Amino acid sequence: MSTTIAHKVAVCAAHLLLKDGAVVLDAGCADGLATAWFAQTNPRIHVIGLDYDGGFIARARERFAHLPNLEFIEADLRNFDLGGRPLDAVLNLSILHEPYSYTGYRAQTVKEILAAELRNLSPGGIIINRDFMLPPEPEKPVYMALHDDGRRGTTPDDMSLPDLLRLYSQEAMSYDHGDAEGHIKGFFFEERTAGMDLAALGLDEHWRIFYLPHGFAWEFIWRKEYRSRFWPEANEKYGYWNAMQHRREAEQLGCRVLFSAPYENPWLLEHWYAPTTRLFDSNLSALPLPPSNFVCVMQKSASSSSFFLREHRQASNAPSFLQLAYFENATNGERYDMVKRPGDDVVDVIPWHLNANGDVVIFSKCDYPRPIANTQPRRMTSNLDGKIWSGHMIEPLAAAPTGDWRPAVDEILLSRAGFPSESIGAIEPALSYYTAPAELNERVKAVYVEIKGPAEPDRTSNAHYSGFSHDGSIRCHDALRLLPAIQVGMLAEARLELNLYNLLRRLKKPVGTWIGGQIQPGEAEVKNSRQIDEALAAAKNYRVFREVADGSGWIDIVRSEFHERELRDGRERVTARRELEFVVPNPACSRDVSTNGVTLLPVVKDTKTGEYFIGLQRLSEQHSQFPAVQFKEGHSGHITIAGLRLPSSIANAQAVPGWIARQTGVHESAVKKLGEGYFPSLGVLPNRVFPFVITEPSRYWQERCDFYRLKDVLERVESLRDANTMIAVFRLAHVLNRWP
Repeated sequence: MSTTIAHKVAVCAAHLLLKDGAVVLDAGCADGLATAWFAQTNPRIHVIGLDYDGGFIARARERFAHLPNLEFIEADLRNFDLGGRPLDAVLNLSILHEPYSYTGYRAQTVKEILAAELRNLSPGGIIINRDFMLPPEPEKPVYMALHDDGRRGTTPDDMSLPDLLRLYSQEAMSYDHGDAEGHIKGFFFEERTAGMDLAALGLDEHWRIFYLPHGFAWEFIWRKEYRSRFWPEANEKYGYWNAMQHRREAEQLGCRVLFSAPYENPWLLEHWYAPTTRLFDSNLSALPLPPSNFVCVMQKSASSSSFFLREHRQASNAPSFLQLAYFENATNGERYDMVKRPGDDVVDVIPWHLNANGDVVIFSKCDYPRPIANTQPRRMTSNLDGKIWSGHMIEPLAAAPTGDWRPAVDEILLSRAGFPSESIGAIEPALSYYTAPAELNERVKAVYVEIKGPAEPDRTSNAHYSGFSHDGSIRCHDALRLLPAIQVGMLAEARLELNLYNLLRRLKKPVGTWIGGQIQPGEAEVKNSRQIDEALAAAKNYRVFREVADGSGWIDIVRSEFHERELRDGRERVTARRELEFVVPNPACSRDVSTNGVTLLPVVKDTKTGEYFIGLQRLSEQHSQFPAVQFKEGHSGHITIAGLRLPSSIANAQAVPGWIARQTGVHESAVKKLGEGYFPSLGVLPNRVFPFVITEPSRYWQERCDFYRLKDVLERVESLRDANTMIAVFRLAHVLNRWP
């Protein structure tokens, strides 16, 4: 099977977080190749392939009869019935646009299929719909620039892109579903190259400009490389709903949409889309190219379950929970506004054990309400990657006690999580870290708790601290199934990721295959590298902050009313209300910043040793100094990754690498994503952090960073104190296959 299909299945399956014994349906399985790969790589899960084509099913049964956990069924997706055998999950792998097209481009067909899948799904079961999405306003005209290579053939295989667009505009959506007279085929477009200032758009004379609906611009970009099968692909229409319609239609069917996101295949963007295509709005401002797919994760909820948590309006009461203090760097006068929650250190509690197969299993909160993920955008902040969560999160068990942390750990384990006392084994301190040391005067301490003997896998949380209808459940996760879910962005906050990686490192366990984008660092001789132990010792020599009466004024504490909502009888209604406080950039501040930030990790492969080296910010009295660290550790020096706050003008993820390149003097091709973005501290900050690697460090980085051997930093990771740095180090070791 091709690596493309395997990767597609792996990415979709990463959203499932399945347990042994689960029953999964692959809807529209066709020849069963992807279905069989999924069954073979998940031998403790039972897989059913379903398709309406009896020929496909017969051949699949014969070809894959040797797999005991796989079966195939011939049925129509719109009305199939498994005879009362409930499903735990359904995979729709780029399939629903086909019955949508074959039935005359009828969206109701998609709803009928989803409804049938829900009827066969267990409560709490998951449907993954991986397909395509329309732009927000698909009928709105845009300009599309196409590169013209001069070919003047008469078939799709040898036409230029402009000629292929003309042909597609005539042949698109050819299935008339028996209504040739009333069928709508093709779409409007016209050429607008004449009079255009191509140079002002960054184009040369080999480009031509066309004017057409945004939705069909995306449709053409998606299929323009499928020349050998142009005709069947032209008949289909890939997009049937935009992102919000995907969510809303699922909610109307009674689902909680846990997570939805456009998915950008980096290879497709770099090799198929970007070299020959550009999009512009009516003002000729650049628009992002289309995502390669869209993923919607739907959960069949109980009738009493909420489906969404969101900020409703600002509260009339003034903030009173969060505490604000001000600090000044005595060496340069820079001031920091720091927010603190009541209590001392936050304690993350990570219960774990080894199952009968020797695999690491951890326990966490599941579906815990975190509505700050869905605040209204401040400072015109854009949702860069389009990810939306319902607000029900997977995160560590945690508390913010006053005084000794040990009684709080016992209370979490016994009272909240419901572990029997005899099951609690060794309790060991683990990582200690700061999630946002420039804003949040808070340290997190993690502890690992070994659970002895078999433990109940899932149970309702005994706690009720959130103020909403439910505090979710306590659930166990196979570590090697949880890590892929992290890599596709299912887990919004990064603290569980941090602690999971470190536990696997301590136990000398593998981390599995990285399913995100690949990274190839540049090669150079690394001179004057530094020892990480030396830098950690040097950090303790700094104490530059003093507390002052007022600050910079750039932090704003907001108190808002948040709603938990459900759909009942087709009506959206509130099931719980709670006021919460959180921190955003002050709109009165002159700094143009959003709540989006980036971390930047330079990495280079040494030509002499073949070792990888990473660049961390150089310590000085002006840099890598944080008041939160001094407040807790007694010194202000902090070994940390470089970071930048994005301006509000950066409106989509595709614009970020270019902005980083301009700020740091590197080529845009050297800026690579290091996994998905995350919230550093979702209880207080709606900020999101997007990690990147710089694969060819420029002079900018040589002047600002010291370079350390990646292997050494990974070995001493528990001596670091910066959460963003640890996340980047763990992820880089994973993607470069340098896990110890």
